[in-house]
Amino acid sequence: MMNDRRVAVELASSTTRVSSPLWGWVLALVLLPFVVAVAFAVLGQPLLLSRWLLGAVGWLVALALRGPVIVLARRFAQRAQQWAVIAASGPAEELVRLAVVRYWAASLPAAINVGQGWAGIEVWYAALSLVLTTRILRRQDEQAQSVRQALAELGLLQASPAFGLIERLAATAFHIGCTLLLAASPWWVLLTVPLHSALNLLVMRLIRRSVALAEALALVVGLLVGVIGWLSWH
Repeated sequence: MMNDRRVAVELASSTTRVSSPLWGWVLALVLLPFVVAVAFAVLGQPLLLSRWLLGAVGWLVALALRGPVIVLARRFAQRAQQWAVIAASGPAEELVRLAVVRYWAASLPAAINVGQGWAGIEVWYAALSLVLTTRILRRQDEQAQSVRQALAELGLLQASPAFGLIERLAATAFHIGCTLLLAASPWWVLLTVPLHSALNLLVMRLIRRSVALAEALALVVGLLVGVIGWLSWH
């Protein structure tokens, strides 16, 4: 999974810089799910570990469902591969999320925790990708050159590392918001599926022009979805 093509796709989604200081940003990513959990506890929604883990499992299942898309996309050019995998994120994640919340997380506390777990495992996956990719880039072999070129084309090598943390905050708000919406009504899936894919595709396109603009869009949409999801229960 961590070959040069997959790394390019994953880092295009997380926009996390792979240069130093590495460990400070890795630590910030690792701690983010804990900070979110504390924030919700302050709001009167304590951590429900079983539902948090259910959300994490849901994300892993959705990730696995993209496997066939990745295999089929290998027949096409590199750019087409990336677009295909990213476009598949909406149907894969939102349909699995719908199944999870409708069967096991129909209440507000359960849905909030599923959303946290969904976002949290993705944050830790991004942190792991950051560490592994940095190790690859320290080499001088063909694989390292390929990864370095892919990241340079996306403008990620020179981007501020703060954008990576901003993107994860945006994604966390988005995942929690979508989870709350689907728990409130399954019909929201008609919006969350295309919105999820469209947002990822648009961010991917904007990154090549401006990382700051791409992350600003992701943050605005993520916070908006999070707020609407919260208001749907109030």
